[in-house]
Amino acid sequence: FFRQIKRARNHGGSMGSACVIFYFQNGKPVFRAINPKYCTPIWQDEDARELRALKIEYKVPREEFSKDSGKAKTVWYVYRRLITDQSDTIWELTPIHEQRGLAEFDDDKASTVVHGYGFCPAEWAYNVEDDDNDYDGAPDCDGTYDLMDAIDILWSQANKGTKANIDPTLVLKVEKMLSKAGVYKGSGHALTVGATGDAKYLE
Repeated sequence: FFRQIKRARNHGGSMGSACVIFYFQNGKPVFRAINPKYCTPIWQDEDARELRALKIEYKVPREEFSKDSGKAKTVWYVYRRLITDQSDTIWELTPIHEQRGLAEFDDDKASTVVHGYGFCPAEWAYNVEDDDNDYDGAPDCDGTYDLMDAIDILWSQANKGTKANIDPTLVLKVEKMLSKAGVYKGSGHALTVGATGDAKYLE
């Protein structure tokens, strides 16, 4: 139980919302934290945060043999589960149609358990209330995005400046007729500076 609550807390802190479902397995209650990224809450009473149902959907990749190419290819399926106040339904993994880009679910290939609780056995909780979002709260990092952008910019400039300073500056003394020629550094290149010219690195 506490491990699942910890997972739910981590979900809420990182994404703004947390979701926990429960069910009975072999006569024992089981609690499970669900990644809210894959969930859609369907409200019975939104103000009271009372769920009527919870839909869980996510894509699942599978390697399958292609008769056309004679090679293995990745085929994407969709997992769907719908938990309501009366039942819990899980569909068979359904492939995504290549042309339409959607999964066409067949209710005849779904497994339904009628629990008859009269309420949805799931809890949807906000990490921090967000008035601008009906489904998700605010994550722990809310309000720090500008600061993180500034840190990223400063870090990038520091790295760029450091790398530029590490690379030594080449000082060339070449004859006038050779001054417009390009410079290619490295062990695979030679510099032509003329009889009176010189090349060295600035220490």
